[in-house]
Amino acid sequence: MAEMLVDSTKLDACLDAEADAIRAKTGGTDPIPYDYANNKGFADAIAAIPSGTTITDGIVVKARNANGYATEIDVYGNLMDAQFSYAAEGQPYNTAWRNLTIAHLKSNQTNLPAYAFKGTPLTVLDGIDMIESASSWALARTPLTIAVMPELRTIGVSNLFSYCQQLRTVKCPKASGYLTNGSNRLFWNCTALETVEIGGIGYGNKAYNSQGAFTGCSQSGLTVTVYATGDNADGLVTAIRSGATNATIIIKASEATTYNGTSYAAGDTILTSEVT
Repeated sequence: MAEMLVDSTKLDACLDAEADAIRAKTGGTDPIPYDYANNKGFADAIAAIPSGTTITDGIVVKARNANGYATEIDVYGNLMDAQFSYAAEGQPYNTAWRNLTIAHLKSNQTNLPAYAFKGTPLTVLDGIDMIESASSWALARTPLTIAVMPELRTIGVSNLFSYCQQLRTVKCPKASGYLTNGSNRLFWNCTALETVEIGGIGYGNKAYNSQGAFTGCSQSGLTVTVYATGDNADGLVTAIRSGATNATIIIKASEATTYNGTSYAAGDTILTSEVT
């Protein structure tokens, strides 16, 4: 078979066209060099180019189910109210995210807006450890099992975990404010809860009245630990006990304080209330 000769001018033109196409797809602007004299081919040049521009805003779907619904996403930029909610209050059902189980917050978002993930089958929220504030119903009716939120600052949020009926563990060591009031229903009907820890040294909590946060959490085996000053200890026990009727309730000192005439250092257990 006769050897086929390649027109080097046409080859270079083709390679240049391919390079332009690659730059257009990746967002790059630098030339893509190739140096056959030094054994550096076009493939080497392609392998060396960056993968594209940095994503700063938007949603990247990482996985879909057989019906085409997104099951795993990366979220860039700030979340919006009811952005992924399947059943936001007063809004039609958003079927686009009805099968969403894993979400990765990629841009260091610090706020969960109202209804952000309400009603989705969310089991993993990567980045929840960066959340400092949350609004009403943001995680309600999801099947999350663990919510460790070391940066969350305000705990008296209406219905944040309402009807999370697979939720077992919640830890918010910097959360403070009114743990219970007549409307917040923080853990309303979280019937699988086992461990709740709210506040820490320097982060004390109060009770507004005897209703609210633990309504419907009458399961046995639940332990609720809350940090507070001595003057708020009894009110918190009463408020928590009104819903968590079978829980062990532990009140720890958020700062040096007194309770019933006894002094306690920050971190000490002020009282433990158990069902007998």
